[in-house]
Amino acid sequence: MKRVINKSGDYELEELGVVRINVKRGMRNFTARWKGGQLVIGAPWGCDYDSLLDAAHRMNPRLQKIKPQPLYHIGQEIRLPEFTVRIIEQHYVPERMLMNFRGSEGIIQVGSQWDMAAPATMTQISKFLCRMAQSRADGILLPRAREISHELGVSPLMWMISNGHRTLGSTTSKGIISLSYALVFYPQRLRDFVVKHELAHLSEMNHSPRFHEICDAYCGGQEQELLAEFRAYKIPIVK
Repeated sequence: MKRVINKSGDYELEELGVVRINVKRGMRNFTARWKGGQLVIGAPWGCDYDSLLDAAHRMNPRLQKIKPQPLYHIGQEIRLPEFTVRIIEQHYVPERMLMNFRGSEGIIQVGSQWDMAAPATMTQISKFLCRMAQSRADGILLPRAREISHELGVSPLMWMISNGHRTLGSTTSKGIISLSYALVFYPQRLRDFVVKHELAHLSEMNHSPRFHEICDAYCGGQEQELLAEFRAYKIPIVK
């Protein structure tokens, strides 16, 4: 009797190890992608296990070519404009990961039992980095945002720091601008671009030609250049 896959979860597959399987009704073919260092396979609901293995075997050569390298390694220094984070190994509590953050230096101590290539390790290190950024975001981002606002002669009703890292800036119809703590991971030039983009929304809430005229003026005629640079920039956290 064939084993049927009708529930999403983690499965052990030959050649690929532990893989996240997402089963979907109405799906006809198998898909695969890497997410945060973990392989995620989309599978038709009710497919049999042998078909899943066969698909995984066929996709494996391509998947290995595009497999992302670990984001972090022991001895790494992550240098941000305001502080530096070092990743070191510790042996006194090998099953734990510890964090220390004072002044301009953060230290993430990874227990010797942690596999640096494992998705769980990358996720935990990323969480520590985010906690550091969140603790400093207000003092790092808002003074500069207010300075830009003053220079441009346009002010929101309120500035806020948001905890999401997918939307880096947002503006409400009431004139409240939220900046994501994740902007801490960007260079000042790109932080300023996001601030100017949101300030332009105080005049135009949508992305109309008029909005881009305003934003480009705020950016000294470099809106498109900055947008391309912003989209290409990679920050050191798991998204």
